[in-house]
Parts: sequence; structure tokens; C-alpha cells
Amino acid sequence: FVTEVLANSGKLEKEDLGTKISRLSRRVEELKGEVCDMINKKYDEFLSMQSAEDLVKQVHGVWQDVLPVAIYCKAMGTLLNTAITEIVSKITSLEDISTEDGERLYTLCRTMIEEGPLVFTPLPEEAKNKKYQEEVPLYVHKWMKFKELMTILQASLQEIVDRWADGKGPLA
Repeated sequence: FVTEVLANSGKLEKEDLGTKISRLSRRVEELKGEVCDMINKKYDEFLSMQSAEDLVKQVHGVWQDVLPVAIYCKAMGTLLNTAITEIVSKITSLEDISTEDGERLYTLCRTMIEEGPLVFTPLPEEAKNKKYQEEVPLYVHKWMKFKELMTILQASLQEIVDRWADGKGPLA
């Protein structure tokens, strides 16, 4: 009897983990929508992205102890990538960006660059998380494009022309 119970408990644990992963995957999709909705608000609200960052941090706190490391990193990368994709889309859709607005947008982006990697802490021991924080571009596909946008936000017109390089530079 005990052997049978132990054998079945392993199946239950696998089913429970599968159910949890499935439920969390659905929640990731819901949160992606929530992040997009937050970002799609008025321009003034767009400049203060604190609530989206807070949402990602909340999710981090809940998932850190629940998900396996690889799934955790993929889920956090998906959320961060969604936020970054929306930010890039909103900024690149602006027709004219004043120097002052460029500075504000740069500050917003810098905050994401500084704080984004901090959510890649799937392990309770801080020292073991450095590896995952350095691998952000593996999980956040738009990370390098986002960093390039930051460069452009602070660049002069001549620097932008130089980076375009007749369609052969990094902006091409």
C-alpha cells in the first residue's frame, strides 16, 4: 500500500507542476496584455512607467520560488520584452521629439536598462543570479534594439546620420 501511495504521489507532483506551469503560462499571457494596456495610456502616463515596472517586480516575487529556473527566466524575459517592445513602438511613432522630451524618454529607458536585469533572480542566493542577469539579451529579444534607441535619444543629428551611414550602419 505504501509503495503504491509513494508511486502515485510522484505522478501527482508531476501533474501539479504541469498544472501550475499551465496556469502560470496563461497568467503570463494575461500580464502581457495588462503591460500593453498600461503602456498604451496617454503620453504623460507613458513617461512614468513606474506601474509597469512594479507589475514585473510583483510577478518576479511570486514566481521566483515556484517556477524552474529556465521557465522563470523565459517568463520574465517575455514580460520585459513585451514592455520594451511597446516602449520602442511608442517612441518610434513620435513624429518630433524635443530635447527635453528626449531626455525624459532616455531617463525612462535608462531605468528599464538598470532595473530590468534585476528581475532575473530565479534563485534565492543573490550571488548565483549574476549569470542570469548578464544573459538578459538571451531572454529579452528586443534588448539590443532598446539600447540602440537609448543611444539615438541622446544623439545629435550628426551622430544619427553617422549611425545611419547611408543605410549600412547600426540604424539601417
